[in-house]
Amino acid sequence: MTDNLMLVYYICIATVTLLNTFFWPRLTCSKDKETILSSKTNYYPHIDVLIPARNEENNIQTCLQSLLTQTYTNYSITVLDDRSTDTTSALVQQFIHQSPSGKLKLIHGKPLPSGWVGKSWACQQLANASHADILVFVDADTIHQPTFLQAMSEKFSNPKIDLVSVFPYQKTQTVGSAWLLSMLGWSLLTHLPLFLIARSRWRVFSSFPIAIGQVLAFRRQAYDAIGGHCAVKTEWVEDIALARLSAKLGLNLLFLNGISQTSCTMYENGQQAWLGFRKNWSLIAGKPMIALIIWIWLSISFTLPYFLLITSCVSNLVQSSILVAFVGIGTSVLTWMCTRRIIQIPIWMVIFFPFLILTSLCLCIDSAHAIRKGKIIWKDREMKSKYPV
Repeated sequence: MTDNLMLVYYICIATVTLLNTFFWPRLTCSKDKETILSSKTNYYPHIDVLIPARNEENNIQTCLQSLLTQTYTNYSITVLDDRSTDTTSALVQQFIHQSPSGKLKLIHGKPLPSGWVGKSWACQQLANASHADILVFVDADTIHQPTFLQAMSEKFSNPKIDLVSVFPYQKTQTVGSAWLLSMLGWSLLTHLPLFLIARSRWRVFSSFPIAIGQVLAFRRQAYDAIGGHCAVKTEWVEDIALARLSAKLGLNLLFLNGISQTSCTMYENGQQAWLGFRKNWSLIAGKPMIALIIWIWLSISFTLPYFLLITSCVSNLVQSSILVAFVGIGTSVLTWMCTRRIIQIPIWMVIFFPFLILTSLCLCIDSAHAIRKGKIIWKDREMKSKYPV
């Protein structure tokens, strides 16, 4: 019975992974721009790219360089310096002086009020300062292709679309960051029906609301309807919280594969990745206890096949257990190779896949423990927990 259950599970996630790999819609831009502008819809909204930046001197320049060379012309860029202690503000000022278009402006963030999480407060200030038709929130560590905003405007030309979230290609600089980031992409690709969620005719059901804050765009009316970031001001995982709130209000969300249009270097090294994921790794499923149960199940599911394979070499196992071992290992390799399409990870890491899963379980335990203690430090700010374990 247990063997049959494991086989069904492996087949299900292998199927979901393949469907996502080949049918998860991408953020793409029509090649013929003139055809777009002369079409019947002729949708050409004002887009404001909103960038919350706190101590981003290592990233902000490449981000702005990519955004200032867009083929789309009806747009502006607003950077909020979230009380940085480095040269972030000075670097943005240099770009403003060097950019003759006047598209770029800098605003300075106000002190963080009690009861707010830092990023949500920064994003809300950015939204308050904008009067654009489309609000595109992007992280300062993202880089965008010249057709990024053109592709975004095409998605919003469908009046039924209220939100568009994009999963960027995840760049890694060290083995440590690749080790942890790989599990983020693997989890999404293997266990969520992204090929269905991404299609506009599928309403965002409360079971599958998904978004990623690295690139998150709203039609202005939709953003105001959900109450903006103010509605999720206490949430540590504000992007998923916004998606869930949108689902409750019946709004339509596109969650797209954006690897051809945008990329992100989320963390520079393994230590930074651990500390960054520590604040929310156990919250992605909603509650830490649920996340712990999920990662325990995954750890058992993807270490068991290797254990069975080793055991089969020294003792006689029933045929069904040997089948579980080979199907489980095959599923591991298949899902890992598919994950490499969206995250920059070395191929040799597939050998250590069971250890990657166990590392994620340890991270989840550490995250749940930190949240239970009630305090996490991130970007020199103390985040106080409101989540029971």
